[in-house]
Amino acid sequence: MTTREEEEDALVAAAEAPIGDADPTDADDGEDMDEAFIDPDAGDYEEVADLDEDDEAPMSSDDEDDEDMDAEADGPLEDRDAAEYDVKAPEKDDAEVIACAHSAPVYAVAWSSDATTATVASGGGDDRGFLRRGSDAMELRGHGESVASTAFSTDGGLLATGGLDGRVNVYDVSTGELRRTLEGPGGGIEWVAWHPRGRVCLAGSEDFTAWMWNADDGALMQVFSGHSESVSCGGFTPDGKQVVTGSFDGSVRVWQPRTGACEHLFRGHPFHDGPLTCLGFHSSPPGPMITGS
Repeated sequence: MTTREEEEDALVAAAEAPIGDADPTDADDGEDMDEAFIDPDAGDYEEVADLDEDDEAPMSSDDEDDEDMDAEADGPLEDRDAAEYDVKAPEKDDAEVIACAHSAPVYAVAWSSDATTATVASGGGDDRGFLRRGSDAMELRGHGESVASTAFSTDGGLLATGGLDGRVNVYDVSTGELRRTLEGPGGGIEWVAWHPRGRVCLAGSEDFTAWMWNADDGALMQVFSGHSESVSCGGFTPDGKQVVTGSFDGSVRVWQPRTGACEHLFRGHPFHDGPLTCLGFHSSPPGPMITGS
């Protein structure tokens, strides 16, 4: 029977003993315990890899299934994208004339007021415009991005094209020559319009502004600023005394051309509660206006 002093001496001796003197059979017993803890024949456990930061995790069967699903999803999407621009022949075509000059979708078409010769202009996603007078077609170059809008001047002598490159090009309709480029907007041009009695060009931009130039000399006449989203539609009133613009911010603004001041603002109930996409005027003064959203 040991005394209390003998027990304390034994504890001190065990604490001071070096690690190397430990019984090697203790490690073997630990290994046996680890092996007994996981049964290799059992099917209800998952092996977890011990990785360093630079190591890559091994691929599991679930990862392979995900990749297969992604590959299957990519295939049909690519096919749909390709089919989006496939040319499909209609069952019946009543057109008198067909023009297929563009190599990408057509975004804008305008008809000239010239009654002597059928004159049509178009703009497309191939960064080009085309001017057709009768059977003759002229390619209009000068834009660096898609041509999204076209408009003839009231007298039919000039053609304006607006591009997503932020430029408005003015062409001589009789020759197709580029007369000048009107610059200034910091975003793509959404639309172009002309004054009803003069060669003044108006354009709305994605940079929340509308711009007005003298198309004969290229001088900037006014910038209309006040919208909080892209200026999606607009034009001059039939008497030419006011400018009206509509925006993705859901508002319509009426401007004084000479000063650039906003005279009227239509927004909120009972007006549109979504982005404006179009507006138009009745030809008779004072020109009742219609808008769409």
